[in-house]
Amino acid sequence: MATPTTVGRFRVQRSLGSGGFATVWLAEDPQLDSLVAVKILADNWAANADVHRRFVDEARLLRRVDSDHLVRVYDIGELDDGRPYFVMSYADGGTLADLVKERPPPWQPDDVLAVVDGIAAALTVLHRSGIVHRDVKPANVLFRTAAHADRATGPFAGKRVMLGDLGIAKDLQWASGLTLPAGSPAFMAPEQRDMAGRITPATDVHAFGMTVGRLLGIAAPWPGTALGDVLRRATAERAEDRTATAAELAAELRGGLAPWRRSAGPMPTSEVAAALTVPIPIGTGLRAPEPPPPVLPAASFPPLDLSPPSTPPSTPPSTAPSGAVPSPAPPRGRRRPLLAAAVLAVLVLGAVLASRYLFTTHRLAPTDGGASVAIPRSWDTGKVAGVSFPGADDADTGARAGAGARAVTVAYSDTYTDPAQVLRSIEVPGCATTTASKGTVGKWPATLWRRTGCADAAVVQDVVLANQGTDEFTVWVQVRSVDGDPDLEEILGSLRVD
Repeated sequence: MATPTTVGRFRVQRSLGSGGFATVWLAEDPQLDSLVAVKILADNWAANADVHRRFVDEARLLRRVDSDHLVRVYDIGELDDGRPYFVMSYADGGTLADLVKERPPPWQPDDVLAVVDGIAAALTVLHRSGIVHRDVKPANVLFRTAAHADRATGPFAGKRVMLGDLGIAKDLQWASGLTLPAGSPAFMAPEQRDMAGRITPATDVHAFGMTVGRLLGIAAPWPGTALGDVLRRATAERAEDRTATAAELAAELRGGLAPWRRSAGPMPTSEVAAALTVPIPIGTGLRAPEPPPPVLPAASFPPLDLSPPSTPPSTPPSTAPSGAVPSPAPPRGRRRPLLAAAVLAVLVLGAVLASRYLFTTHRLAPTDGGASVAIPRSWDTGKVAGVSFPGADDADTGARAGAGARAVTVAYSDTYTDPAQVLRSIEVPGCATTTASKGTVGKWPATLWRRTGCADAAVVQDVVLANQGTDEFTVWVQVRSVDGDPDLEEILGSLRVD
């Protein structure tokens, strides 16, 4: 929509962001000499009575609750064309999603707990008011400068954590037994994907737990540690098995993170990450591939341990030093079956995470097969382009889907190629910084490069995983994302290798 100059008495300055249903503008209140945020329903939804009602309901819910821990609504009205708007507090400190981009996880425990306390307080207020947020995620956690903020030290000094965007919140007082699937796939609870699912405060506890995992740089399936047990309870498949309340989860997280808090002495981020996660087979912590690329400190990169809790393959990856020459590649032209346990591990992981794509995705695969990932169904086959496997002959092909800064590439080679060699062959012009780390995907060694500061505002992440045992193969996955869309963990979670 075109930039409005005024909304009521408020003078519009610039856009703060937009979603599928509305745009939020920064505006000045000339009478009170203060800045506010004005949310306006999008033009294309103005005639939809249900969307119009839900938009107004969001303002009413926020006004009814009226808490320091939630975005406050000051005024509501309609533009000349009939579109509703409401005026709310301006989060001058940005969002948690912004901070995650600026300071990639894992975060120090004290910083995580500062956010945890704010989210728990907001959810407690909502749940006591009979409201379930249904879309707790970093983009909806906001920060605002406040003279009497809850936290007085650290990076959040003088900042108050608030929860915003109740656009899909559910008022349990008027809730029926039927609900439409809604929420963000990476954070939503299982019952949100089921039209007959019962929405309760446990739905928000699940998203709360997933958000904390993102800040700690770990992902489900959770590590076998005390902290992993806390997150496992918070995100249990059945709502009745989850941690009872957001406040209880905050208390358990505080206990689980106690050994690594600053009060016990500062600890580098890389050591915290190593302590919170299960050891990765190719070494504890994060390190650059050999030979090393131009990298920033690897501690700025989240762990890549996405291994499911399953039995490792009977033929482990080679433990030969990096300088060793791999065994000769098998003749091309036939695909030998992979080890059953390894296939099962990836399929189980893929089935769990790819379930989030139900009814909305299909598989992207090279024309000669070998590997595939789930992608949005809107990226139809007409948009799929062939690509060559980096550093391999023309027979090793791949496929790419998407457009512009949002795209996914997958390729497979049954001729062993060194991961570092593959990554050096990938050209991504216009990016300022490259970082690297190693980990595992489905019990296979994986090397990850992450490029930021790219000209198209994308974050480009390349993952190369290789089985160097009896059945040699290499898989390359590239995810070009904007604001975490598409999500690397979602894509890798849906990976299948034939």
